[in-house]
Amino acid sequence: AFLERLTPAPRPCSFVMHHKGRHMAHTRPATQIQLGGSTRGVSAVLGRNPGLSALDAGPLVIAPGVSGLVTYTSSGWLFECRAEFMPSGDLLLWFPANTREYPTQNSHYGGKMQKVNHLYQLRSKDGGKSWSEARPAFEIDYNQHGAIPFAPDRPDGYVAHRIGVGVDRNQRAARVTAGASVAADVRSGDPRTAPATPHRPRRVFMFGTQPLWVAFGRGSRENAPIGYRYSDDEGQHWSEVHLIRPRNDPEFRGMSVMRMCETQKGTWLLGSHEADWSYKPLITCQYILRSEDQGATWEVVPDARHGGWRLTGHGRMDEGRPIALADGRVLLMLRTPEGHLWQSWSEDDGRTWSDPAPSRLIHPDAPPMLFTLGDRKTLIAFHHNRFHDTNYTGLGGGKLDIMQDRAEIWFSTSTNGGETWSEPRFLFTNAAEPDLDTPFRNYQCSYMDAVVRDGTLHLFVPHRWQQVLHLTVAEDALSSMPTRAELDLP
Repeated sequence: AFLERLTPAPRPCSFVMHHKGRHMAHTRPATQIQLGGSTRGVSAVLGRNPGLSALDAGPLVIAPGVSGLVTYTSSGWLFECRAEFMPSGDLLLWFPANTREYPTQNSHYGGKMQKVNHLYQLRSKDGGKSWSEARPAFEIDYNQHGAIPFAPDRPDGYVAHRIGVGVDRNQRAARVTAGASVAADVRSGDPRTAPATPHRPRRVFMFGTQPLWVAFGRGSRENAPIGYRYSDDEGQHWSEVHLIRPRNDPEFRGMSVMRMCETQKGTWLLGSHEADWSYKPLITCQYILRSEDQGATWEVVPDARHGGWRLTGHGRMDEGRPIALADGRVLLMLRTPEGHLWQSWSEDDGRTWSDPAPSRLIHPDAPPMLFTLGDRKTLIAFHHNRFHDTNYTGLGGGKLDIMQDRAEIWFSTSTNGGETWSEPRFLFTNAAEPDLDTPFRNYQCSYMDAVVRDGTLHLFVPHRWQQVLHLTVAEDALSSMPTRAELDLP
């Protein structure tokens, strides 16, 4: 079953779960779905909305123009999936999922004190129609969070490290013992710029949380150093990890899994938040890690810990996603439990930011999914467009109403940097029978990633924390997706 899990074939009409080394029954389509903020019968919805259809992959109920395949199914769990097109045209996909030795249990890195996951990497040379065998992107002895791929746009965006320009093909594992400095056995980045040449391709980075084997402090089951690896051969090999040690908070710990950006001036901005789970409910603070010299040095804004952004009354603000705007500003979209996606803007290259404020985008306690379309000017924000946790008592995967809010995916667009957003349009909703062990999995369609190529949006969904769905939709079809008023809901 492990070999089958590592050699998945895209399949458009059915998919199989793996559990304890055996095939189980095919995932059953549900008779009821979440749509328009309520539970509705599938047959009635499809009968009254001929433009909608059922997609076996998932299964999902989809808007016209959406198609998709199951790219990978885990033997147990998988988490945030991220994808990126390489300069050659290869499409790479990454996600953390169970190891062979830990095949079925929850394999999220948070609080784990044993190796439970790998960061798997798949490659497609035909735009996602077929995929290579899934293999760990690198062999390390600690767990991984979701990857943050990053390919700087600047023509001088090749970064060479003084301690070695070439890729370390031996992939030495990074180990840090409890109580030691987080940099004791990990290379710290000291980049220097060097021009790209035909023999030296543009470097591709993979940023993310680095849950090294350090002693976890009070309430910090997800807080860890933030770092990155890089590849000079489009992901064939990856460097050792380089930890970010901001000048104003060298021992910074947090969690980063949202996409990052490069500003028009070449500054790198990466969101990170710290969480304290010893509080009931937990509290979080949002920060931006900022580098003006392509990763050579970093600072934390708005201030060192514990001076980040936090929503008064809820004690939360996290999973911030910075995105560079065409007019030189930067938009930061933020997760809160308040019922909307929140926003902040920077007009000085990410040094200072406006006070966060709610957008009009209705959204539960779930992350932003914010991207630019092919014109690199128009923003598209995927959101759940529903909210039922009006009596917030904390984040919990067992809360049915909260997790059902993650079943629907809608989107809005903006042509003015997020100052205004279009009417939400429906894209898809989960249509799988809720037969897993927790609402946290049964309705999960959040944390979606997107990349654009030749007028097509490629969407990657960690569906039910079990399988990766690769959905495609043409950019010019987005305007034909139905609004809520255009749906005939029973």
